[in-house]
Amino acid sequence: MMLWEAPNQTRFFSPFRTLRTMQAELERALAGPALSQARLPPMALYKKDDGLVLRAELPGLSAEDLALEVDGDTLTISGEWPAEPELERAEAQYGERPRGRFSRSLRLSFEIDAGRVQARLERGVLEVELLPSPAGKAVKIPVQSQEAQRSGS
Repeated sequence: MMLWEAPNQTRFFSPFRTLRTMQAELERALAGPALSQARLPPMALYKKDDGLVLRAELPGLSAEDLALEVDGDTLTISGEWPAEPELERAEAQYGERPRGRFSRSLRLSFEIDAGRVQARLERGVLEVELLPSPAGKAVKIPVQSQEAQRSGS
């Protein structure tokens, strides 16, 4: 009767090996072309002077492929990555390139001044400058006390 078997023998059971195999199979199934169709552009938001600067990676798109919309404190970026017609009938083996329509909204902590929004697309990176609307800016309000009013009169 054998109480212990070496790990390299085929009869040795390893729950970790089974989990690694399951994880590899799941990753392979999810990494197919269907996953890349629902991809959203990665974004970064930076504080600059009085406002914010948003940068979004949009490789392969032109300014005509994009739409920006400001509604109060929300900025929405939408567009469409075109299909690759020369590869449309080819069987995909692996895919991370995004394609199809996308829309991404970002809610800010202030009302956006839509008249002063500036957007540039250069080398596949969209940069949007966002400034708060004058109505949404904080205003200092002086606090008066009754003592000051009595002594001043």
